[in-house]
Amino acid sequence: MDPRHDAPDPGERSRQLLVLRMVSSLLANREVGLLAMSSDLSADQLRGELEAVGAPLREIPHGAWEEFADRVELRPVPGAALPTLETVVPLWTESGGASRGARVRLITPEDSDLEDYWVSGFVDVTPGSEWLAIPADPIVPPEPLEVLPSRGEHPVPERWRPVLSEIVHRLVVEDYEGLQRDGIVTDVEEAATKWIEAYHDPLVDLPDSAWEWSDCYPGYEGPGHYDVLLSLWTAHQGLSLLTMEANVVDSGDDIRVEIFSVHVM
Repeated sequence: MDPRHDAPDPGERSRQLLVLRMVSSLLANREVGLLAMSSDLSADQLRGELEAVGAPLREIPHGAWEEFADRVELRPVPGAALPTLETVVPLWTESGGASRGARVRLITPEDSDLEDYWVSGFVDVTPGSEWLAIPADPIVPPEPLEVLPSRGEHPVPERWRPVLSEIVHRLVVEDYEGLQRDGIVTDVEEAATKWIEAYHDPLVDLPDSAWEWSDCYPGYEGPGHYDVLLSLWTAHQGLSLLTMEANVVDSGDDIRVEIFSVHVM
């Protein structure tokens, strides 16, 4: 056994918990693309495991995380090429601890003291009664922006606005399957839904003034192709930090839109 894993000093323990906390947040926010880069599971397999919890995931409440940090056991992995520890990171829902957890390994590279993580799978767990009684921290909608984003230098042309407004409306009513079926977005989970859900303030239809906060530029693909940036509106915040990035193809007879991403600008 590597001597660094006999009795970790407080600094090492803090670093390990920092990595585990980061993994916990990535899981709660379903960052499956990023997680798949450090996992035995593909992005689709990770998504399926997280959906199998049966309820929307939330960040682990502060009190529950402190309790987990105090009692978590990091067990050495026999036969690993590098010093490796493993534990199970709990998943959380709105009502409390879930009955599934992620098996996470911490791997210490030879040239670094900061561990890499590896998600090796998921296991059934039995949350203690005290954990079941701890609900997720309440979600506080974001406040209206004190400093507004810069207005667009090249606002979206009038001709495209009804098409883009309708696409935003379909995001508002969560017509995600339809958007993907119609080819408007390729991977709706990665491109849009995870960002929209993580913002914790529901989208609303675009107001007439929305186009002041839009931009469009000629695309690299050639004539008729344009890149569009459009600020989105939410129920509590109004003008938000969420931005839709899309490609518009205007043939003169037809307008086609493909969403690249909905993200926080």
